[in-house]
Amino acid sequence: MRKFLILLLIFQAVIYGSYSGEIPKPQPEVKKYDGSVETANKFYADEAYEKALDEYSRSKLEGNDKLNQGVIEYNSGNTLYKLGKYNEAIERYKDAALISNDQVLRSKALFGQGNALYYIGMSEVEKNKENAIKTLKSGASMYKSAYKLDTANQDIVYNLELVRKEINRLRKELEEQKKNQQNQQNKQNQQNQQNQQNQQNQQNQQNQQNQQNQQNQQNQQNQQNQQNQQNQQSKQNQQNQQNQQNQQNKQNQQNKQNQQNKQNQQNQQKSNEQQQKLDNLQKQQQNLQNKSEQKNQSPQDLNKQQQELTDQTQKLQDELEQDSQQKNSPDASKKKEASQKLQEAIKKQKEAEKELNKNNRTAAAKAQQDAADKMKDALDSLRGDKDNNKKPEENNDNSQQQQQVEQTDQGEQEVEAQAAEMTDKEVSSRKASDILRREKEDNDRRRKYRLGRRVRVDKDW
Repeated sequence: MRKFLILLLIFQAVIYGSYSGEIPKPQPEVKKYDGSVETANKFYADEAYEKALDEYSRSKLEGNDKLNQGVIEYNSGNTLYKLGKYNEAIERYKDAALISNDQVLRSKALFGQGNALYYIGMSEVEKNKENAIKTLKSGASMYKSAYKLDTANQDIVYNLELVRKEINRLRKELEEQKKNQQNQQNKQNQQNQQNQQNQQNQQNQQNQQNQQNQQNQQNQQNQQNQQNQQNQQSKQNQQNQQNQQNQQNKQNQQNKQNQQNKQNQQNQQKSNEQQQKLDNLQKQQQNLQNKSEQKNQSPQDLNKQQQELTDQTQKLQDELEQDSQQKNSPDASKKKEASQKLQEAIKKQKEAEKELNKNNRTAAAKAQQDAADKMKDALDSLRGDKDNNKKPEENNDNSQQQQQVEQTDQGEQEVEAQAAEMTDKEVSSRKASDILRREKEDNDRRRKYRLGRRVRVDKDW
């Protein structure tokens, strides 16, 4: 004869968020036959809930009838409820209600769902009262369904009334909150209207003042324009010649820079794609090594997967080797080193294939791990992780050289601006030639200084 299974009562749970001071009645106990869950009940009594949950899970596999299976699901739900895993507890209660044909047990399972939904809803109060109300309504619905199956259970009536009180309280708080928000919005709108009116008045005054200023400026500008028209013609001719030359030079430099940028972008894109391929291959190799250790697949399947991964690695190694041999490639040394590392990884991959053919999983896993490590080293080489520490002296020299170039360009621009402002009336053609000659000599000296010859440069004229 079977022994009685005694379901332990769920103790009082933690109350989250805003709470009125009342707690729902706990789930009642259930007594049914099944001697296989005595260990689980003992763990539960000792508050070892995780172990109890494991034992209940094992008991489900022992082929009990629907009634006892329902009891086990219910016990599991109570255990999860005790652990504070309310969502998981709800799923177990649902299973208990579906499996069991006993109306009392189904009522208790629905009752447990209502309790779990109550605590979930109370935990949502601070974050979102509307969601909390929806959850509590769902809990009330569970209590109603439970009461229909067991009208003698007054705990259900108590909990249903408690949930209704909480729903009404939260509705009042939500309405008050919305009312306060509306009042604040109205005040803000009034303040905004007042600010807009003040801004409009200020803008009108400012517009009037601006109109008067614009009129005065226009009169002055007209006089200045008449004076400048004669000078602008001569300046314009000189400026047009200089502009044409400058535009041609800039266009040539821009074309050259665009070609270089396009090539750099293509190289960088290809390098990024190769890094991504190598990263994926390294992860696949690591996953395959884990499969070899877990022994979940046959050696034949593992060997086939390893061969495919080796072929992909070989293709990437060939591509890196080919790129490393291209002339003027900025990443040639990195790709060469990465290619060599991948060649070592391929040797380890082939070694793993041989060990898998021999059904030697341990040796194969070791070779696969070595291959993954080599692939990681190749990825580091390709990314240039070892070349990131640039000497501060090199950075300083580059910065100084850039400053000297910028100073030289700025000096040339100042000379061009001054030469453009000269008119036939201001200087003679002889003086202009002397000035341009002197500036050319100064520019030559600056370039020599920049190249490290340390030639003294006079101040700008």
